[in-house]
Amino acid sequence: MVAVSESVRTRVFVVGALLLAAVSLVLPLLAFPAVVAVMLVAIQQQGRARALVGVLGGAMALVATVRFTVEYAVPGIVGGGQRAGEEKAVSRLREILWAQDKARELKLVDRNGDGVAEAALASQLTGAQPLPNGTPMEVPLLRPDQFRPVAPGSPVLQSESYLYVVYLPDAADRGTTEEKQVDATRAAKRFVAYAWPAGYGKGGRRVFFMDQDERICESVGPPEYQGVERMPPAHAALQGPALSATPCGTGSDGATWTPWKKKKPRTSPPG
Repeated sequence: MVAVSESVRTRVFVVGALLLAAVSLVLPLLAFPAVVAVMLVAIQQQGRARALVGVLGGAMALVATVRFTVEYAVPGIVGGGQRAGEEKAVSRLREILWAQDKARELKLVDRNGDGVAEAALASQLTGAQPLPNGTPMEVPLLRPDQFRPVAPGSPVLQSESYLYVVYLPDAADRGTTEEKQVDATRAAKRFVAYAWPAGYGKGGRRVFFMDQDERICESVGPPEYQGVERMPPAHAALQGPALSATPCGTGSDGATWTPWKKKKPRTSPPG
């Protein structure tokens, strides 16, 4: 009786482990339990039972583990990294907003000399480009080690996996990154900034817009902006070609731009 009971128990364990390993081929989420079951049964059994579970069950559990890694683990890790990169991009946009507010508070930019402070270009906030009066910014409001021009003299900055640009209004209230085209009166009222991936799959997919009132919108294309060659135009997230147009909704680029988050009070530079 004892021998019969042991034989039945062995068959139950072996069949159970093999069945779980087979099911894990269809449901990769069961790969880890299948591996554990196969290992435990293989350790406890002897002879043909061990060989059967070890070879057949082990092979099925291995295939299931590979499927789980490809279908769940890797995308989860990549997705988490992308979300972190996107959250960092919004934080960097808020740093640009803080720098613009600080520049106005200190009255660092007054192109027409009317005593009303104006917004600056991104490269001016880092000290990479002189202020409109020709003097360099003594203490950059954007840290040069975090915001680097993608090329000497470029208005586009890079921080980790995202690119950033600030557009100021010109005489027609369109956006420009050229200092000589900036309209001083309009630049005292508004600016827009964008953050977009430096390359496909590098740290995120979403593109972010922000204006002087910290209205932040996001889009996941089309079109998909990436790299300097495919940077968003000034009016991309605006419902019209002028910088004074309403942001979010259907942008001038045809994409859907949705509000990212409600505006929060700002008392210090975002971290």
